[in-house]
Amino acid sequence: MNIQDIREALRGEAPSRRPNPRLQPHADGFWLHMRPSYFHRDMTGLYPTFRLGWLSTYFVFFETLTGIFLMIWYTPSPEIAYGNMINILSRVPLGQLVRDLHRLGAEAMVLIVVLHMLRTYFTGSYKKPRQFTWFTGVILLVATAFLSFSGYLLPWDQLALWAVTIGASMVEAAPPEVVGENL
Repeated sequence: MNIQDIREALRGEAPSRRPNPRLQPHADGFWLHMRPSYFHRDMTGLYPTFRLGWLSTYFVFFETLTGIFLMIWYTPSPEIAYGNMINILSRVPLGQLVRDLHRLGAEAMVLIVVLHMLRTYFTGSYKKPRQFTWFTGVILLVATAFLSFSGYLLPWDQLALWAVTIGASMVEAAPPEVVGENL
């Protein structure tokens, strides 16, 4: 990799040549992993499922930033949670905008992660040698759904109360062999 290759990659230009096979150990390096100097034609198409993994990662960072902003004014206590939400919506500068972005971002993140898992399943990307990647993806899907549900409960308003009631009844209706006797 020479300075010309770096300049082409930084400018976003199309690769000028195929990499030399003798440079394969260097082509496996970090820089060319982030911005390869050669793309196969099939890999550059904009398919409907293009980059769903990167998009879900973007939403994780977006939710973290907006969540930190909201965490400054929120106290996680059932007695004052609803009052804190009203305070964020009415008195905090840009509070309503950030809360709405956080809520819509959470819903979009769940949708993107589900679409990514469906794409992975239907394209067979979970098969050997990617079983561990599939396993971690399923764990992250469950974690995303759990975090979205728990964030849904934080305002502790009427909607959250009924969400807890319905969620608890769903767990009670599940067979004890699946969820356990004490749950």
